[in-house]
Amino acid sequence: MATSCTRPDSLTAIAAQLCAVNFKQFQRLLLQRSQKVASFATEAEMKTLAAWTTLLEADDNTKVIVTPFFQNMVIPSSEAQFGGENSNETLNGVGTFLGFNPVKPTGNFVGLDSALYEVLDALTPESLAELGVSRLTSYLVTADGEIVHKALKGIPVFNWVVGSPGTQGFKSQTLFPFSFSMTADWFKGVNVLKPTFNPLTDLDAE
Repeated sequence: MATSCTRPDSLTAIAAQLCAVNFKQFQRLLLQRSQKVASFATEAEMKTLAAWTTLLEADDNTKVIVTPFFQNMVIPSSEAQFGGENSNETLNGVGTFLGFNPVKPTGNFVGLDSALYEVLDALTPESLAELGVSRLTSYLVTADGEIVHKALKGIPVFNWVVGSPGTQGFKSQTLFPFSFSMTADWFKGVNVLKPTFNPLTDLDAE
């Protein structure tokens, strides 16, 4: 069976970049179960503390929870995968592009007590990749108090895990390493929102 390959009449023009998008440092996550319909009607609503307070106080699948502060969070770039490079398997040994690897952000919680650790650890079964689709999403909060979202929803995450504490002893912190996975194209459709409140401090329970 023939496969058609329809391309545009011309290459798509690339718009001039007027300003750079730099996430800088992430310091907290806002976690929510995956939603079929966004919990916010508009970005204007998403900017308000009242809208987030409703989700923090919810007792259903829309509930949002706020992680403790963390440090050293790193999101690696996705890596392109090629088959048959430098071999007779491909034309001129150039290789066949097979797609990109998922990415695995990592970071460290510091000095968690046992109860906090257990709450964070309980998120693992919510996010297992073998479920087939993401059941857990994350809004990322920057050091500047901005919220990174995807079409007014959280970014899908898989295999959320928090390790047991490690310490180097004298004059060292007790670190709880955490990680999760995101698809290689996680950045597509992502927006950075500056709310009218500070999500780093104003979402904590009193």
